[in-house]
Amino acid sequence: MVSCALLFASSCATNTSVDGFARFDHATDLDTYSLKRVGVLPFTGTGLEASTARDCAEAFASALAREANFEVRVLDPRDLEEVPKSETFRRGWTHPATPIELAKRYGLDAVVIGDVRRAQWFPPQRLDLSVDLIAVETGVPIWSGSVDLDSGDERVRTALKRWYRHERRGDDARGETWELYLLSPRLFFEFAAAQTARGF
Repeated sequence: MVSCALLFASSCATNTSVDGFARFDHATDLDTYSLKRVGVLPFTGTGLEASTARDCAEAFASALAREANFEVRVLDPRDLEEVPKSETFRRGWTHPATPIELAKRYGLDAVVIGDVRRAQWFPPQRLDLSVDLIAVETGVPIWSGSVDLDSGDERVRTALKRWYRHERRGDDARGETWELYLLSPRLFFEFAAAQTARGF
């Protein structure tokens, strides 16, 4: 991820999650932005299929909605037609025209761009995820989060089990257990998204 000096127009602060898996950077003036509606773009990543990109966006949007007090909308690839494209994570920046055009079309105050930098979708699952929240009025990130998880790491398994018991106990009624999150790519991503969104 690009350094704070390059990412944020103003100075930034860095935090680490309780379990130490996720890292967060945010502009010190984050609270001055009026965020009422945020759009989440389909995630990007080498070899990421369109359906998986959409699933990733939906999982992160759901996690973010639980942490934030603004409306979160998942944008469909059709929503992005004729909008200037950016390659945020490969080039290290987002063209300001991208979030500005999206803001005009959908009444957004910010746009979330996520990138699956590394993924192993079979056990032991590994996931390296990076997310930027870009303010449409400036075209630069005002919040960034990242997480790097290896389900073979006992610390990750312990954190997942604790998170499951606190957040997902009701899933047992559907036959899901915390061990299933170690096997299912969709469920493991939900855990990663929750860890990342906690920093907002």
